[in-house]
Amino acid sequence: RASMTIFSPPESARFGWRIGRLTVDELADLDELVAGVRHAFEVEHLDMVILRAPADAVSLPARLAVLEGIRAVPADTLLYWEWSCGSAPTPHPTTGIETITALDAIESLVTRVFPGYPNHYAANPLLSADAALAGYCEWAVSLVASGNSSCLVLPGTTTGSVAGFGIVDWAPDIPDVRLAGIVPESRGQGNYRRLVQAIMTMTQSRGLERLRISTQAHNVQPMRTWARLGWRPLRALNTTHLIDEDLLRSK
Repeated sequence: RASMTIFSPPESARFGWRIGRLTVDELADLDELVAGVRHAFEVEHLDMVILRAPADAVSLPARLAVLEGIRAVPADTLLYWEWSCGSAPTPHPTTGIETITALDAIESLVTRVFPGYPNHYAANPLLSADAALAGYCEWAVSLVASGNSSCLVLPGTTTGSVAGFGIVDWAPDIPDVRLAGIVPESRGQGNYRRLVQAIMTMTQSRGLERLRISTQAHNVQPMRTWARLGWRPLRALNTTHLIDEDLLRSK
């Protein structure tokens, strides 16, 4: 079912528009969803809504297209994968993996790894790429600052250097790799595989049975690594930006 549209103060402040989020777990009632979108624009006076819904709701785009004054812009498809400790051999531990808590160092790593990454914000001409990257930094920092997540770093080949990082939310039911990547100069050397193996090994050492991760459908190379390490696809969500048409015309 659809959650209530939630006004997003951080995104609104970052991009300069009134932005809301609407997340849908199951699409049992499309009329209810369309009514919720109308409410967001007409009553909450939002400029845009970031909608996430199951990808198998293939009739949803046509239903959204009838909303007067609102443009539905396809943004991305998120693919979720899961690894079960009992479904694959124990990964070889990676030596040297470290945990860092310095928030400025975490922000620096995100800035090095993700500039220009084509996430769902990039589909919206009203949202700047610099602000989107700042949002990634803010998200990473807030995850670690909450105390529920760890930032794991894979050392580089030179003293004090870092090859990549992964931020893991250690939820007691199913931990989730929320953000992970390799710095440009360390790509193509097997470092991403070593990073994921280290996270898998740490998950087992904590006595946890499963691990989740997600990425955009276009980001094929990491998914090849996951498949080789015994991960399996779990589900897919489509992201759509619903935008006030007058704003798009003025851009």
